Amino acid sequence: MATPLPAFTIVSFTITDLLEDLGDDAVFFHLDLTINENLYHAIVSFDELEKYLKQHKPAEADYLNKVRRTIGGFGPKQRPVVNMCEEEGYDFEKPVSEFIAAMRPLEHLIPVNKKNSAGHSEAFKQKAADLKATMEEGKSFNLRGNLFLEEIMELLTNKVLEIYPEIFNSNPQYIIDLKDKLITHVLKVGEDINELAWKAAKDKG
Repeated sequence: MATPLPAFTIVSFTITDLLEDLGDDAVFFHLDLTINENLYHAIVSFDELEKYLKQHKPAEADYLNKVRRTIGGFGPKQRPVVNMCEEEGYDFEKPVSEFIAAMRPLEHLIPVNKKNSAGHSEAFKQKAADLKATMEEGKSFNLRGNLFLEEIMELLTNKVLEIYPEIFNSNPQYIIDLKDKLITHVLKVGEDINELAWKAAKDKG
């Protein structure tokens, strides 16, 4: 288990995502905080926060999951979930700061104003740049893959409605069961097609 941080004060809190740069709906929470008059930067992914909440605050994890289900579509939809939660008054800074206090040891924070922080920060920036360059190539596939999944889901749902209208005119549970079945198969097809397209794009012969 991680060693709890010493007492800290939050200086700033911001939320970013990878949608514009990489077409990936992944959200990250950034905090600048002071510990013993030293400034540090911490980054927590939405996935890390969600896992923490499931273990320590299941009611809040259930709330995030409920919001996700109301949005529909494929993929994590982390940015829409965050936006909707904030509109409803949910304050992400509180659970994120609690996560950092319990799960981020001091050595895992990024020093900002220490004498040796320049090299550390530059190394971090370079690592982020390398990761971005590696993932940039997959941006098109991320965007097209999500679009493909949602369009196939819509087409199949409409076709089922046309041929099997009784599913939609009976117990609402049948609609839920239908959605679950379609999602399972559409995800598998989408993964296979995206993998095939990736191989085709790499094939120079």
